[in-house]
Amino acid sequence: KVYRSILETIFNTPIDSKHYLNFGHINVYPKNSFITKHSDETKEKDRLFTTLFFLNANRKYEDGSLLKVYTNENVVDIVPDFNTIVVLENKIYNYSHEVTENLSDNIRYSIYTPFNDESYLKIIENK
Repeated sequence: KVYRSILETIFNTPIDSKHYLNFGHINVYPKNSFITKHSDETKEKDRLFTTLFFLNANRKYEDGSLLKVYTNENVVDIVPDFNTIVVLENKIYNYSHEVTENLSDNIRYSIYTPFNDESYLKIIENK
């Protein structure tokens, strides 16, 4: 229910999840875990964007497990805190990104959902 509410706020439209969403995958990062630098291009090349919602409160830069996004000009470090939502555009930019090592004893949780052409069209058709 919370995830649906967040998406409804982002898209300013009701979300009918039973029709089209891979309704969130949960990432779990215990201490010392990470994901190496990569991009999210799919072989079908139909992914438009990916949303990321962080589920931990009060995370700090020093805790690690940062989402590190490599743009053409900069490297952006994002602290995975509950008050942060990230949308990675995959079709045009498809920036490389990684999750740095979790240096904290606290497990880092996030939800990510990829949106392809079909799922996004169904969202905006509801408007």
